[in-house]
Amino acid sequence: MTGELGCRLPKLFLIAERDKQKWLLPGALLEIGKFAAGIGSEKTIVKSDPGVVKMAHERKLSVTLYTFSSRDTGSFADVRQEMTYYLHKLGVDALFTDNPDQFPR
Repeated sequence: MTGELGCRLPKLFLIAERDKQKWLLPGALLEIGKFAAGIGSEKTIVKSDPGVVKMAHERKLSVTLYTFSSRDTGSFADVRQEMTYYLHKLGVDALFTDNPDQFPR
């Protein structure tokens, strides 16, 4: 679907914490899949409910989280450790970060 502007790039549907009750439901995710390749959510959403990743993946949606920053790592020692956890332990597909130099390789 190219949409009105003819864009053929993959689109993400952004979901803020305040909107998760509306959009993180099986039917709503299927609707999102009609016009977007994935969801982009605040990292706190997946931290509180890691099942969101599986639910999105089951509906063929990628999961991209935002925003990882060395200024806000919560209980993690550093932002690299935090990003590693979400990518490798929880299985998110991508993330936005203020610290690309710290991205785990």
